Amino acid sequence: MDIQYRKPFIPHVPTIETFSRTVLHSAEYRNRENYKDHNVLIIGDGLSADDLICDLRGFAKSLFLVRRRFQSTFDDRIKYPNIQRVPEPLNFIASGLALDDGTSQVIDTIILCTGYVLHFPFLTPDCKVQYNRGHAWPLYRHTIHCHYPTIAFNGCIQKIIPVMTVVRNK
Repeated sequence: MDIQYRKPFIPHVPTIETFSRTVLHSAEYRNRENYKDHNVLIIGDGLSADDLICDLRGFAKSLFLVRRRFQSTFDDRIKYPNIQRVPEPLNFIASGLALDDGTSQVIDTIILCTGYVLHFPFLTPDCKVQYNRGHAWPLYRHTIHCHYPTIAFNGCIQKIIPVMTVVRNK
């Protein structure tokens, strides 16, 4: 069982509590039919956000993206006419977003594609394992605990290192 990906990371998003419609994490997403003709706001710029954009772009009425990455595959308005980037900071209202130009945009669903928190509830604090946003330490070669060499953490690495090389070496 892969315990580490069971705890979605839910960031603090100012004013989101005023939004009166559906807010979910990408971990709760099941199928695109639920979003047919909806205006969907996707917050995040990782792999799960890209997967959802690909899945929803032909079903949702409009997709609004909040991404910190400067450029995105989906920024081409001619190729993706129903996808629009929304700048931060966000100002939520009950029915959607209040935009900087004084207009508002109705949003039916907000999907948080914000990743997961490494979660090791079975470890005691004595193990001195620290983790934050996908990284655990002190681990030798991203696997063996430096202070307890009989404990190995396979699969805790994230996309910043060449995963297949590390997995092959393990």
